[in-house]
Amino acid sequence: SPKASNSPSRACDVSPRPDNIWKILIASMGHSWNVKEGSIEIRKVKKDDLESLRLLANRTLKEDYSEELLNQLYERFNHCFFIAEMAHRNVGFVLAVPIDEGTLRILMLAVDEPSRRMGVGTRLMEVVRKYAMGRRNRALTLEVEVGNKEAQEFYRRLGFEIIGLIQDYYRDRSDAYIMKCFLLM
Repeated sequence: SPKASNSPSRACDVSPRPDNIWKILIASMGHSWNVKEGSIEIRKVKKDDLESLRLLANRTLKEDYSEELLNQLYERFNHCFFIAEMAHRNVGFVLAVPIDEGTLRILMLAVDEPSRRMGVGTRLMEVVRKYAMGRRNRALTLEVEVGNKEAQEFYRRLGFEIIGLIQDYYRDRSDAYIMKCFLLM
């Protein structure tokens, strides 16, 4: 069983390797984002994307998400709601929400099964990290199912550590780890 840690021993490390070319456009008004690396393009979610994201979420995540819920999340938190596209097809998305002055919570990260291990999740997390640093957040946090070892390892590679446990977190009463990483400013 992984040991929970309260110390900020590692910082999030989702920065691109030097051989990668990143194009990040941040408009001075409204934080407009576009990131393109190779065949992966990341942009802010638009209202028109929500139905395809709902289908993707329901295929890949543990819980079922309604159209109404995604609409509410979009209306309230669209400033940190990003989509990944490959060949003009939605292959992943991430939604992060502020939970206090210094922490941004990854509420959902989903990558379509055929597009996994291609850098999509890492690129989405990099955009969130940059967004969080621009807001002067000091940490990112998320929940991950105790049995989802693959996701836990992915987040560990990005600098997240298990800091706690939430019992009966999911609808099926399975538990979740709370994971956190600290941002270097």
